[in-house]
Amino acid sequence: MVSLHPPLSGLPLAATLAIAVCECLAIFPRYRSALRSYRSVLVTAVVVAALLSFLSGYQASSELGTLTPEVEKLLGSHHALGRFYLISALALAIFHIVGDKARHGKTILSILYYCMVGAVIFLTVRAGGLGGQLVFEHGVGVRTSDLNGGSR
Repeated sequence: MVSLHPPLSGLPLAATLAIAVCECLAIFPRYRSALRSYRSVLVTAVVVAALLSFLSGYQASSELGTLTPEVEKLLGSHHALGRFYLISALALAIFHIVGDKARHGKTILSILYYCMVGAVIFLTVRAGGLGGQLVFEHGVGVRTSDLNGGSR
């Protein structure tokens, strides 16, 4: 079966980078109103990217054979960070939606929203780094037939 995780694993990084750029540009008053509609699209993109990457990661790891204890530990950490990323993305969306609809307490919701943006950025970088380490240092998900041009 074809693993969808390699192409889908880049989506969280792209969506997270886009929302980080959007929030940095929102500091400037002339961009703030224009970015309000983009923020909703980007928050939705972060949630969809998190969900697709998370589900495809479990599909990809189900096809792995036996792993060394060190690799299993790294893979467990990668999965845990993926779960935290998904939960943080959902919390980001909730704080965004509630913050837009709220009449009171907008400051608290705004602080919570920006904390979730920071958490999503951190978790994207950390989980992506572990995923890269699993592939490039330990060869997880790399078949020898792929490396030898299909000869094995």
